[in-house]
Amino acid sequence: MTLGETAADVDAPLISNTKYPTPDDMLTDKERSTLKELNVKSNTAKTEITRKTNLLEMSVREILHEWSTAMQNILRDTVEFAHYDRTIRESTNFYDFIVLFATNVWDIFTRDNRITYTGITLLIIGFVAYFVFISE
Repeated sequence: MTLGETAADVDAPLISNTKYPTPDDMLTDKERSTLKELNVKSNTAKTEITRKTNLLEMSVREILHEWSTAMQNILRDTVEFAHYDRTIRESTNFYDFIVLFATNVWDIFTRDNRITYTGITLLIIGFVAYFVFISE
């Protein structure tokens, strides 16, 4: 259309039916094969990570190993926090200390999917306490 013409003056439609190029049209065969290979590797890695973190797809041995590792990490982080706690206590007021303490404890127990294994530990402690109290 030139200046002064309207859509009714021109026989061509306003929207062209020509195909717009897609990203696949702009890639070479080598780039397509590389992209396909990377997608396969990415999907495989994602599936493996999901399998390793999904509790229902893990064997009992893997669950015990992950539980043991999580408890060791929690213990290590708690000891590190105990040293850090002394410096915070002396440098902040009481309210800030309580907020920092609660935030750090929550972070220790929930970091890296530890909350699942913390829950398992609490269930075990609950069952043991129940059996101790009913046996008295």
